[in-house]
Amino acid sequence: MSRKSGHRFSTPLVAAGLGVAIAPHSLSQVHADGVCFLPINGEQPPANIALAYRRGDRSRAVRNFVAVALKQKQLWDGNMR
Repeated sequence: MSRKSGHRFSTPLVAAGLGVAIAPHSLSQVHADGVCFLPINGEQPPANIALAYRRGDRSRAVRNFVAVALKQKQLWDGNMR
C-alpha cells in the first residue's frame, strides 16, 4: 500500500483485502468491519508530524499551544543528539 494513500484511505483498502497498513494507534478506535488492529511492540521508528493552525490566528489558545509544541520539539531535538 502506498504511503501516499493516507490513513483515511488505508482502512477501506485493508477491509477490501487489498493490503495491510501501518497506522497511528488512534485509528484503531475507528470501527471497520473485517479489520483487526494490532499494536506494534518494541522499538518503533519515529513519525514525522507537523503542527498546523489557521494562518493569522493569534488567539491565546493557539499561541500557547504553538509555544508548548515548539518547546517540546527543542527538548526532543536535544535528546536525539
